[in-house]
Amino acid sequence: MGREEGMKKRALKYTAGLSIIMIITFLLCYFQPLYSVDKILTDPLYQRPSSSDSRIKIIKIDEKSLNELGAYNTWTRDIPAQLVEILTEDTKAAPAVIAFDILYISEMDKSGDERFAAACEKAGNVVTAANVVYKKTARMDANGDYYVDEMNIDMVEKPYDALNNVTKYAFANTTQDDDGYIRQALAYADTEAGPLNSLSYQIYRDYMEYLGREAQMPALYANHRFDFTFSGKSGSYETVSLVDVLNGT
Repeated sequence: MGREEGMKKRALKYTAGLSIIMIITFLLCYFQPLYSVDKILTDPLYQRPSSSDSRIKIIKIDEKSLNELGAYNTWTRDIPAQLVEILTEDTKAAPAVIAFDILYISEMDKSGDERFAAACEKAGNVVTAANVVYKKTARMDANGDYYVDEMNIDMVEKPYDALNNVTKYAFANTTQDDDGYIRQALAYADTEAGPLNSLSYQIYRDYMEYLGREAQMPALYANHRFDFTFSGKSGSYETVSLVDVLNGT
């Protein structure tokens, strides 16, 4: 009996220890308390800043622009139209690709909307932003089991019709990690109308086409995602105030 009781006690201790390990493992996986520590250790290995590309120019809506042009929600489309007109006035110095990381979804002011669309049509190299709206839904896999598809696309919010007809549109959605940083991106999304490129990938494709070279698709994993390294810290790329472009400064 003594030996049997000892074996039972050891079995109970083993079971209890295994249960504690399973619970701790579950809590670590669920709450991910070591997530930030992991990223602190791995970021230096995978994120190695290099020199930023001087061919990329960012025209920013800064405080100076807002002070001179007023609140952004009061702007008509005459402002982006004027910007495109200025950038493409000299065909020899015009950008290879012009991209707006701004949603121009609904119609606003008829004359401004038409002017913006006309300027983009004349430029012929403008990419505008769309928004992919995701909505979770239940699906059945090949084995007949149900799962939750978190990447189900409910709709795509596109540029207003006149602009949509004369530009390429691509989605501007980004994917943040749990700590708020962006280390991955989607190359494209599967929509009912077919594959829809991300804004960054569409810009890259158009630029390579401008150079007469073939675009290279990055190595993708689940849901057409890919990891990327940073070319530089915030502010590394040359930026110009929007109002300085508009007033000729």
